[in-house]
Amino acid sequence: MGVLPTSYALSLIEFYQPGKRLTLSLGVNCPNIDVFIVKSFTPFTCSVVLLVELDSQNFMTVHLPSRFVVKLADRRIYPDSIRNWTIDAEEDYQSNLLSHISKYGSVDEYYRFRSLHDQEHLYLPWMDFFERWEGHQIRHSTERKAYEHLSEAQSLGLIPRFFGAAMLNMMPSAPHASLTHISALLFEFIPGRPMASLKPGVTIALDKAEAISQRIIQLGRRLRRYGTPAPGDTNNVILRSPDDSPVLIDWACANLDDATLSPRERWEALPSQQDFNKDIRWILAVADHRDSKGLITPPDPDVGDGIWHRHSTPLADQVQFTRAEQFGFYYVNKFIENLPPETLEMLYDEDSTVDYVSGLRWRVKNGVKTRFLDDPFPETEL
Repeated sequence: MGVLPTSYALSLIEFYQPGKRLTLSLGVNCPNIDVFIVKSFTPFTCSVVLLVELDSQNFMTVHLPSRFVVKLADRRIYPDSIRNWTIDAEEDYQSNLLSHISKYGSVDEYYRFRSLHDQEHLYLPWMDFFERWEGHQIRHSTERKAYEHLSEAQSLGLIPRFFGAAMLNMMPSAPHASLTHISALLFEFIPGRPMASLKPGVTIALDKAEAISQRIIQLGRRLRRYGTPAPGDTNNVILRSPDDSPVLIDWACANLDDATLSPRERWEALPSQQDFNKDIRWILAVADHRDSKGLITPPDPDVGDGIWHRHSTPLADQVQFTRAEQFGFYYVNKFIENLPPETLEMLYDEDSTVDYVSGLRWRVKNGVKTRFLDDPFPETEL
């Protein structure tokens, strides 16, 4: 193919370094805007996230704040990939893609052709990069639809405000969208700190961490009304300055299947119940010790245990009896017994005369508030 166009001939670090100017296209009949990169939120995972500043010459032409976040579905970014992007790999991708389009007319035609032959033999490295691009486009489209559905949540400050979609033009005259541009989404910048950057008991006091965890559980209840569960963890929560109110970001993997149901049906749908009630509590209450490669490692007392929610409201005894019918009393008793000693002492009384396999050995102390497995549908706004 020869020399790559300048837009694809830079390393990713050079391309997205702070201070660099980018030109974004806002669509047909809309002006292009120039922005300067203020910060790159690295390491990049499945997308490129940048804090940018609007060129002063564009202030009067668009309805955007002076600073905002740009999220780019750049196919060159892919976590834990066997085939990492390089300039040589890009040249190979472009050359093969253009050759294929010239021969078959489209990329889709290849997959019909491929099904007639040995798939493993025909699968080439450039096809891997093409499938990455498809995956990025799906996540981009999903997140855009999620934010359009969650307009009320934006107005309530539960998630960032969404300013719309844009494109970063790369090779506008190329015959395929994976070469012509990089799809982008524009969001409100939330000043604050990522929840994942804090360690309860080390960089944040335990009582403060507990208060924040209660806010996040409440955030889950409020978002559950919209019926758009989105898998996540503490990396997806920003604690907004100055009051540390939580804001949930990253809706690229949102499930929109139940979004058109009634509010009560959304609340009772199993995916929302799992995500906004069970999973959110589990993430807050369970320590996660992983190294940079995602492998579980022994806890290090010098960096905290990662537990935010230490004082979970205990399940009512009648709920534990119901769980015992499904899992057995031994499982239920051992689950309670394995709670942190201070939690066990504060919330439960032990009846040592009760056998582990035939009855409930641990019961909630009189006067302690309890909860059921799920919250009832709120008839009024939370």
